[in-house]
Amino acid sequence: MSQRPFRFLHAADLHLDDPVAGLADIPPHLVDLLVDCPLAAARRVFDAAIEQHVDFVVLAGDIVDLNRAASRELTFLVEQFERLAQKNMAVYWAGGAIDSADWPPNYSLPGNVMHASRLHVQRHRHTIDGQPICELVGRSHDRHGSPMAREFAGSSDDLFSIAVVHAKFAAGLGDLGIEYWALGGLHGPTTLHQSAQSLSHYPGSPQGRNANEAGAHLCTLVQVDEQRQVRLSPIATDVIRWESPVLALDVAADRTKLERALHDRTAQMIAESGGATLLIEWRVSCDGAIFNDLRRGKLTAELLGALRREFGNHSPAAWTVAIQPELPPGLPIRGENEETLRGDYLRAIAELLHDKPMTDSHSIHLDADSLLSEDNAAWQLPQLNHLAAALAAPAPRRRVLQQAVWLGTDLLSPEESAR
Repeated sequence: MSQRPFRFLHAADLHLDDPVAGLADIPPHLVDLLVDCPLAAARRVFDAAIEQHVDFVVLAGDIVDLNRAASRELTFLVEQFERLAQKNMAVYWAGGAIDSADWPPNYSLPGNVMHASRLHVQRHRHTIDGQPICELVGRSHDRHGSPMAREFAGSSDDLFSIAVVHAKFAAGLGDLGIEYWALGGLHGPTTLHQSAQSLSHYPGSPQGRNANEAGAHLCTLVQVDEQRQVRLSPIATDVIRWESPVLALDVAADRTKLERALHDRTAQMIAESGGATLLIEWRVSCDGAIFNDLRRGKLTAELLGALRREFGNHSPAAWTVAIQPELPPGLPIRGENEETLRGDYLRAIAELLHDKPMTDSHSIHLDADSLLSEDNAAWQLPQLNHLAAALAAPAPRRRVLQQAVWLGTDLLSPEESAR
């Protein structure tokens, strides 16, 4: 059945009160941008709605933490809703884990905002010039968590149906009669399911918060045509963008080749950033002397300084956060059979690398003061700091173990062998 075409903006996981994290040292000229970027990225969402002349806006949860947000975030959100009200744009908002509580009474929501109930699924028919064009079905989280997919069903009057919900669904949404699932809960853009009858989509968060959320962050323009076919158009909104590029070097590569590759790739990323400030964590896949030089820290510090001076103070800036050599799998030396502390250490790590539980006999307690003597391993201190940061961050377990293998081997080996 043909119908009137319409368009709307789908956004989720704005997390207005959630700052950027993961920077050990914050460059002074980027402090204000880092503080303001959640609101600045959210403003781009509402700007896009107005610029694209959408019929309404869908917010699929985790917009702002209603239990901890400051006046700044709440006032900002009300102001954005009022901007949309001036354009006669409705907002359909289903709360997630952090924004399902009652709205604070000191901040009045304008009448164009429909905040879905925690108690039951609510239905709203959106009309244009008095004609219903679609039906939106939404429910916020309750004390038990997110709604179940089976709670949602399509329109009984054959209107185009849109479910608005913050939940991490796996599959099975295409058979419930909903033509577009406006989902929230994943911070990267993801189309979960697409067929001629149904489409399920996460737009992601408008702003990445750490290195685990690398790449462009977006909201999504959704256009429905006369034949009820859906077209998605991503709109970049991030003000700060994390990047984790991998740079592959051959075994004969030297410092000059590495410097040139870092320079050229950084310039390329700036050109493709769309104006976002970049925070770059390089991963360098290399071998030979350049691998050891990077791992020991001195060359890394020199390259960091050069890249920051060249690219870190422009607008838009590209600030190099880290340069890390990709560690090969397995153990750096074959010393598991040694009756030494190094042998004990390697046997323990070998078990962990093969996903075996470490027994008490392989528990190792290292005395940093005795290992980091002035004569042996002063250059290893930056590596210890890096390992501690990796263990504290949500890094993949295997990568942390690989870092532990190489650092531990350096610390427990004679100086000639380590070098």
